[in-house]
Amino acid sequence: NPDYADAHEGRATAIAAQGRPEEAEFSYLEAIRLNPENTTANLNLAGMYLKYGDSDRALSVYERLILLQPEVVGAHLGKSRALSALCRDGEAVDSIRHAAGLDPENEMLVLASEVYCPALMEGTDEIERRREEIDEALGRRTPGSILLNPDEILRWGTEPSFYLAYHGKNDLAIRSKYADLFRVDDLAEPKGSGEEIYRIGFVVTERHEGIFLSFMEGILKNMFDDRLEVNVICVEGSRKIISEKMGGSKMRYHVISQKFESALREIRAGRYDLLFYFEVGTDSFNYFLPFFRLAPVQCTSWGYPVTSGISQIDYFISSHLVESEDAEEHYRERLECLNALPAYYYRPKAPARPGSRTDFAISESENVYLCSQSLFKIHPDYDKVLANILRSDPVGQVVMIEGKHPNWHRCMQARFRENIPDVAGRVRFVPQMSRDDYLRLITMSDVMLDPFPFGSGNSAYESIAMGTPVVTLPGEFMRGRVTSGCYSKIEVLDCVASSPEEYVDIALRVGREADFREVVKDKILNENAMLFEDDSAVRELEGFFIRAVEAVRP
Repeated sequence: NPDYADAHEGRATAIAAQGRPEEAEFSYLEAIRLNPENTTANLNLAGMYLKYGDSDRALSVYERLILLQPEVVGAHLGKSRALSALCRDGEAVDSIRHAAGLDPENEMLVLASEVYCPALMEGTDEIERRREEIDEALGRRTPGSILLNPDEILRWGTEPSFYLAYHGKNDLAIRSKYADLFRVDDLAEPKGSGEEIYRIGFVVTERHEGIFLSFMEGILKNMFDDRLEVNVICVEGSRKIISEKMGGSKMRYHVISQKFESALREIRAGRYDLLFYFEVGTDSFNYFLPFFRLAPVQCTSWGYPVTSGISQIDYFISSHLVESEDAEEHYRERLECLNALPAYYYRPKAPARPGSRTDFAISESENVYLCSQSLFKIHPDYDKVLANILRSDPVGQVVMIEGKHPNWHRCMQARFRENIPDVAGRVRFVPQMSRDDYLRLITMSDVMLDPFPFGSGNSAYESIAMGTPVVTLPGEFMRGRVTSGCYSKIEVLDCVASSPEEYVDIALRVGREADFREVVKDKILNENAMLFEDDSAVRELEGFFIRAVEAVRP
């Protein structure tokens, strides 16, 4: 029956679960052509667009569905998420509030309407105001007042805003207060494997495979301790991506369902002794899984470099190289600091063709200060730092990379015109690009700027590998200290500043003085080998996993 809309919708859902979005899109569209009011097909298609970063198309689907069925709560919620991704924050708030008004008994939905946080802030006053509003909203609620229903989590689940971490504040109190709102009734005590060989599971959720592999591929490939059985826990689409990148590795995979309630049962049935959540809080799936205590030991690390605030996560794995003296005050988890950085990072290969100014329409006479971080990392206070660099270097150009959506860099440009109008025209945005082109951009630049208070992660390794000097100012929190930790590892500290003023001075000296720049570059290239393929990180993690499991064994 080729005209049966529900069959096309069901086929699309099955194909999407296998990580085949293009084919799934075709079947969803066919289902909607046959029945424009097919609610499930519309919501799933728009949700898939959102997952894969196409917020404009997601928004158009949600808006069309709302015209046909204005009472569909999920359409208004999805519209809010799409608008938020497009930095249309006022409209996003209106949509989430409308959704909550349609279903006022839905506590998750009402909570989402109360704790909205934009990606890009106009200034520090807005940051303070938004955080106060969120804190007040959380304070009006009773701890444990929201029961977590596994069947509903992915539909309505509201993790703390991803963007809180970029405000330069200690998030311990606000994230703990947030996590404590949720309760799980009849929580089963995990048994673990009960075997002499300890079963370890690395949990990776969809759309986070790339960053997971950047930091953990070498860890997985080089764990050889006979006392550990290592597994990657992920959905089928993620398994395909990870296994292809891992090549001939004999890694074990535990493929779980995309349905949250099924995934809980499947992970629990695996009887893991320790679960390592690479990220906690970057999506609803990885935020809410730990609440259900699926292993005797649960830990996380710097995949998302901020405390989860969740009492059921036992450890946060970090490094002495990136933590401040009072770092324990930043985590609800027990802080476990390794001597090594908790990653085995493969050295990036230099591009076959070096970058040139003509590739990026930049004049040879200009000094290029590359600030390549995601735009939501650029704190409003950092605008003044960029201005001070540009005011002192008349031929300086700050180069940034556009956001996923055109509206992102337009919003950032508007903020620069407001905050630093005299030099805003010398902040240039280039389109997003392939990794090879990005490495060419790094090699072409005179200096990299590591923003603060939230700095580089992946790009710190890439820049140091290319030898391009990265100027950094270590912050109070680990999320602003990764670059300085990398420099400490290789014992090259020429570009590590101790104040914003010194940061500007170093950036200007590297940017304007070719001789000094070459001296620093040579130091980095001569010493950077110890940053890559670090076996000591693997051995330390193996030892920690064994100690942590043995500590809870009877």
